[in-house]
Amino acid sequence: MKNLLFIFTLIFLSNILDAQTYSGTIQDEDNLGLPGVSILIQNSSNGTITDIDGHFELNAQPGDVIEISFIGYLNQVITLNDGNHVLNINLEPITTISSIKTVLGSRLIFKT
Repeated sequence: MKNLLFIFTLIFLSNILDAQTYSGTIQDEDNLGLPGVSILIQNSSNGTITDIDGHFELNAQPGDVIEISFIGYLNQVITLNDGNHVLNINLEPITTISSIKTVLGSRLIFKT
């Protein structure tokens, strides 16, 4: 029983030790940091969000796939590698809406 517990402990620790810290900045098309961008590891419940300047840190393993999403911008999917732990990513805005028009109406009611 002690050997089994020891083996499970080693497996658990090896998974923790494999995780590495990835960091970077998420920016818009004007190179301004985007706060509150969601960065999630696919097939996992792990993730993070960017701070007020668009910076983030994420513990992940090389080969993990992350999905970056923010309202009004196209999602990006990136596979993490072992060589580059600093990610500087520019999100592209969604441009499917060419223009938005506001129509104001009024109604006159005459009382006699």
